[in-house]
Amino acid sequence: MSAIWLLSTRGRPEECQRTLDACEATRMTSQGLVYVDGTVNEYENIRLPANWVMHREPEWGSIAASMRYCLQQYPDASQYGWLADDNIPKTPRWDKTLEAGARDWYISCARDLWISETGWRHPTGGSCFTSGLCWGGKLIRAVGWWSLPGVRQGGIDGAWNDLAGLCGLTRYTPRVVVEHLTWQLGKREKDETDNWVKDGQTYIANDLALYEEWAADGRREAVAKQIRKAMGRR
Repeated sequence: MSAIWLLSTRGRPEECQRTLDACEATRMTSQGLVYVDGTVNEYENIRLPANWVMHREPEWGSIAASMRYCLQQYPDASQYGWLADDNIPKTPRWDKTLEAGARDWYISCARDLWISETGWRHPTGGSCFTSGLCWGGKLIRAVGWWSLPGVRQGGIDGAWNDLAGLCGLTRYTPRVVVEHLTWQLGKREKDETDNWVKDGQTYIANDLALYEEWAADGRREAVAKQIRKAMGRR
């Protein structure tokens, strides 16, 4: 099948609508999936563009749950794209350009007017991920997961940055702008969704500990070897 774009959202119906409106305004044509993570009653009035569908999940699971659901529903997608509800596409046909960059085995990303402006390099090599992320479908299927197993949110980008650096997979696409309206630049107010605590659990800190363990005990290198083998590399 063709590409699928996942928009993960919780507690931000107005921001979600703004992202969807931007997708429509920039003539996005690929299939999109909105995953509402808890807070489902807040999204009753969302207007979906014709190429989008919505899943309302009453039980909170964070970004990892949305990625697992998307992968289960669309196991044969040519590419898997991801947007946060504070990501705003600005470039016409941005979806197709990023999908072309990802192809089967790579991870493409846009200029987000945040991380893209820092020149930050990841320790394992290559540019750090920005926004408007798109993975090749064969890459996801070769690894067997989209979100790092065991985590809810923290460590997902770290794991993929690691693997992309080790295997040379990052394809930064600066001509495509997907602006990240992060509170850290004062582009929006910090809200409950930004907090690292949920139901009394410091879930991001727990996730990051699991990620650090994964990166340190050889599993990261094993997955990188698995990717290179699937790509026909040594």
